[in-house]
Amino acid sequence: MAVRVAIEKWLGGVSADAIKSMIEKNVGAETIWEMIPRGFRQSMFVYSNEHPNQLRYVLNPVWVVEAIREANPPLAEYFTDFSLGRVWLDSILWGIRSKSGV
Repeated sequence: MAVRVAIEKWLGGVSADAIKSMIEKNVGAETIWEMIPRGFRQSMFVYSNEHPNQLRYVLNPVWVVEAIREANPPLAEYFTDFSLGRVWLDSILWGIRSKSGV
């Protein structure tokens, strides 16, 4: 639940245009990882050590889109309706899973 709330807060205020810009600039997982607040990154490390399968489950595109759907419908729609958005989100989440050890 804490990961879901953190994702809602973090992506809740990000516009679809901002994500489109990141995709156009080829912003990768390493850059996104550095944008994640340090406390949240540390929490992911702790959580991944305690519950690796659960973190792997929540850090997937379908789960993330559902986590942000209420807080940011346009961004959720962008990730759902546009293949470039889905592919980018998947690559970012793969990188984050790798960084957090899951």
